[in-house]
Amino acid sequence: MPPLDTQVLYEWDIETVDNYGDIQDHYHGDTLYGLLKILERWEATEGESYRLVLVRDLWDTCGEGLKDRQWWYPFDTPLDTLPYFEDVAVPKKYCKEFLKYEDQFRQLLIKLNNVTRVVSDDVNCPL
Repeated sequence: MPPLDTQVLYEWDIETVDNYGDIQDHYHGDTLYGLLKILERWEATEGESYRLVLVRDLWDTCGEGLKDRQWWYPFDTPLDTLPYFEDVAVPKKYCKEFLKYEDQFRQLLIKLNNVTRVVSDDVNCPL
């Protein structure tokens, strides 16, 4: 549990990644549904790929700003593993939301990234 002088905020994000694996841009949203609607209108850009992430920010409410930032890449999480940020469990609310839209996101990301999903040892591989 975070200390009383902090606030935890979560935000979904589509990262735009270049051929070198460097993040070039972010498209943030409060809900996956909202990001899905944006993603449905996108045209893939050559040399870029896209990946879904949930960002967890820990803010100091006494004015010191951002204390910690962690990321959860849901398509990188093995099916039989509980989803975690670096050291904190992903709230069930976000897991349920991801499961609700997982197939739609998977299809769009495969289309935009022009890659085929590879399944190995029951693991969701990055798209």
